[in-house]
Parts: sequence; structure tokens; C-alpha cells
Amino acid sequence: IEVQALSRAFGNTGTCALGSLKGNVGHLDAASGIAGLIKTTLALKNELLPPSLNYTHGNPDIDFTNSPFHVQAQPSPWPRTHDPPRRAGISAFGFGGTNAHLILEEAPLPEPSPTSPHPTETLIISARTPQALEQATDQLATHLRNEQPNLADAAHTLATGRRTFPHRRTVTGNTPDTIAASLESRDPANVLTAHTPANTPPLVYIFSGQGSQHTGMAHDLYQQEPTFRTTVDQCAELLTPHLGHDIRDIIFTPDNRLDQTQWAQPALFTIEYALTQLWHSWGITPTTMIGHSLGEWVAACLAGVFTLPDALHLVALRGRLMQAQPPGAMLNIMADRTTVEAALTDNLSLAAHNGPRDCVISGTHDAIHTFTTHAQENGWATQPVTTSHAFHSTLMQPMVDEFTTAVATTTLHTPHTPFISNITGTWITDHQATDPHYWGNHILSTVEYTTGIQTATTQPGTTLLEIGPGQTFSSLARRILTHTNTQATTLATLPHKRDRRTAPETIQRTLATLWLTGTTPNWTNYYNQQQRRRIPLPTYPFQHKHHWL
Repeated sequence: IEVQALSRAFGNTGTCALGSLKGNVGHLDAASGIAGLIKTTLALKNELLPPSLNYTHGNPDIDFTNSPFHVQAQPSPWPRTHDPPRRAGISAFGFGGTNAHLILEEAPLPEPSPTSPHPTETLIISARTPQALEQATDQLATHLRNEQPNLADAAHTLATGRRTFPHRRTVTGNTPDTIAASLESRDPANVLTAHTPANTPPLVYIFSGQGSQHTGMAHDLYQQEPTFRTTVDQCAELLTPHLGHDIRDIIFTPDNRLDQTQWAQPALFTIEYALTQLWHSWGITPTTMIGHSLGEWVAACLAGVFTLPDALHLVALRGRLMQAQPPGAMLNIMADRTTVEAALTDNLSLAAHNGPRDCVISGTHDAIHTFTTHAQENGWATQPVTTSHAFHSTLMQPMVDEFTTAVATTTLHTPHTPFISNITGTWITDHQATDPHYWGNHILSTVEYTTGIQTATTQPGTTLLEIGPGQTFSSLARRILTHTNTQATTLATLPHKRDRRTAPETIQRTLATLWLTGTTPNWTNYYNQQQRRRIPLPTYPFQHKHHWL
């Protein structure tokens, strides 16, 4: 009856294979239709027509000769053709004579995934229990080896298509096989694991100070990340009237002028501010901030004390006025603050207190030379700072009034995000932030970095993220935290200039580590520019348990 009905519907043209699932699973009653749908879907996917089980010859009452149908007795290829697409009909016949019929057509082949802009990919895994995390890790490693999926699509799927649980793991690599090998061996160089707290930990931005700049810093980010590039371009356009030159030429091309403070300060500000906008586009925002010297200007701008145009104007002026001051020198001394301050003469200043035994002094060349000899006699290790001027010393005094007047001509606002003062090492007050004299005194005062880091890490589990080129200031923070036995995580946005890792790889690993420690990125925005797609990956490894009632 069914074949006769199909013959009347289809006519006697072409050819069509018939199959049945009943020989495999028997009568399924209400489930027979969905079972047929699953079988047909798999046939389309695998490009194979499966046989009807145990079929030898047809019912003599069925006139196959005068119909377009034949029973599929053996498996046969069913490859894709460009035109027409493959189609299959599914019939579910009810006992009372009803017939539900569904027609499936093959889905069009997806467009090839675009090439990832990143040389490496970081995949994230999470689970409710340590045992499930280990099983999920093994499942993913096996899948990567067997299926060789597009890595960027796999990373996107895990980040945007899975719920997040407290037991977390990240892995970084450049091919499915290298990531699989790292997962199988739990290679600590590429695999990080953590149990994430329920509450999001405080996130502190550390803005780098002068001395960390180098030509070509973050150039690959400028090429690959539209948000970063747009912000750098915006800053460059705002700076050009004040500098008389395009700051991008000085940052991204070999140019010795980057060592001069009048160029270094606006260059650093531009890179650091653009990094904050990139982090913000990925859903990362600070709880509080601290900057080292110039870095405090980025913090103040981000907190809303200065508008971006005003901040850039004042930073350019600050660098130009400093450049015009008498030359000087700076020296790093590995000794405690009390000892160093006791040895300072009138023409020397403590420029920065960077750690328990890490002080920087400023002054004239002769005074620094004399102090170096004194330090050697006392067994204090010293290291000259590469600079042409004595920052944070009285040699900067002649520029303070002019700079303070310039600050007074701009509109200052109370900060909407707390940040730490270099002058006091504690939270800046609304009065200080909006007082032009504060920003004038900032040029002369000691950078209280040690006290500032201690202030920033009073809450357990704080994460410190350096914003700027290199990792100098996060390394200094780590030493301070080790000395005080404070538990905190220190991360860097960009690699050291001698690091083989690229800026995109470093920031990618840092983003994954932020997720690992409890900060929640906006993964959709992170992958938004890449046009990635979801792909099949292993599902959650439920830990089955038997319970008797």
C-alpha cells in the first residue's frame, strides 16, 4: 500500500532508493519517525546510503518494475553533487492510516573558515569537579588529534558555547597536534590550571612609566586589532598639532627620538591608553589603577579627571618642558630606603621607591658619580638608568610653575574610578585629582610605588595587570608582594622587547589567564572581528554516580 501511494505521488520517472529502519530496531511506535529522521540525517552527513537490514527479495505484490523505486540492499556511496542537491523523504505510517512525511535536503557546504590573525590560539576548558576537568581535557586532546579542527573555531566554540565552571584550564598552541600533546602531558609551559573563586577578584591596572618604551612596541597589535589601531590613530591625530609630527612614525619605525622624553611620554601614553580601550572592548575593566610617574596620567585620563584631548596636550607639554631642563642622571640602588635617604646629599633626590631594596635617585651627573662611589664602598649594588634628565628631582623645578598654569587652564573632574597617587602611595582624593598644584608637585615628588602596590593589594586574590610595553613594573610589583607575603596574581599585557612571543600571543595568554583567575571576558566581542563559527567538540563529561533508593 505504501509503495503504491508513493508511486502515484512520484510517477514513473527517475530512480529512488527505499530503506527501512524497522529491521534494525523493530517497532518503535511513536519514536519511529524520529528514528528515521536520525538515520536519514546520518546518511546525508556520511554521504552513504545504508542498506535495509536482512533484505533479500521484495514482496511479490509490490510492482517495483513499474515504479521509480528499488530497495537499498547494499551500502552505496551517496556523494554530494553541485546540482541538484541530495534530498530524502521520510515517512512515518500510523496504525490508523496516517502518514507523516518529511523531506530533508542537504545543507550547503559552509564557507571555509577565515584564516586566524593570531599565530597561536588559546583554548579554555572548565568543569564542576577536578575529575571532570581531567576527563574533559583527555576528550579534547583525542578530538583534536582525530578531527584536526580549525583551531580558531575550536577556541571560539569553547569560549562562547560552553558554560563556565570553577575548575578551569587553558592551553596555548599553534596546531591541533601541538595543543593535543600539551594537553596529554599537561605541559606546564602551555597548560595552566586553577580553581576559580566564586567572587570576581579585584583587577588593578598598572600603567608603565618612562623607560619601558622601545621602537616597534605593539606594532603587530596595531596591524591586527582594529580597536587598538583606531585608538592609536585618534591619539596621533590629537597629538600632531602639539608635537608637529606624527607620533606613529616615532613609535613604529626605528627612530632614536623615542629615547628623548619629549617623544617618549606622548608615545607611552598613546600605547597605554589604546591598550585600555582594547581590553575594554573585550569586557575587561579595572577595579582600581596605579601608574608609575607618567603612568598616573593614563590612570587619571581613564578615570575621567582629564579628557583625552586635554591629557594628550598636557602630556606633550610635560615631555617638552622636561626635555628643556638641565641634563642630569639617575641611578638604581639595591638597598633599603632608610639607608639610601640617609646617604643623599642636597643635590640628590629619591626619585622612586620601587621595592623593599629597590630605590632610584636623581641629580646632577657629578652628584650621581659621587654617590655611585659611596655605594660601591658600602657594598650596595647599583645600575645606571638610561636617561638624559634627572626626573623627580629639584632639577625639574624650573618647569613646575609653567606646567601648573597649563593644567589650571583645563577643566578637571573628580575621578569616577579610584586610582592611587604616586605622591602619597594611597588613594587619590577628589581634591588632589582636581588641584593643578598636585600635578605640578607630581613632577618633583618621589614615586611611592612600593606603598602604592601595598595599598592596591589589600584585598585577597587581587590581580595586577601591567598596561604598557614590557613587564618591568609587574615584576617590581611581584617583588614587593613576595616581600610582604601577599597573595596576588601579576600579569603583563605586552611581552618584553627581547621576548620571542609576539604581542598578540602575549595578550591572548593574558586574557585566558584573567579568565582562569575569575575575571569574565566578553568572548563574543573578542571573536567578533574574526567571523568564527561554532564546530562540534566533545560535550561535558558528566560524572555518573549510582544511587540506591
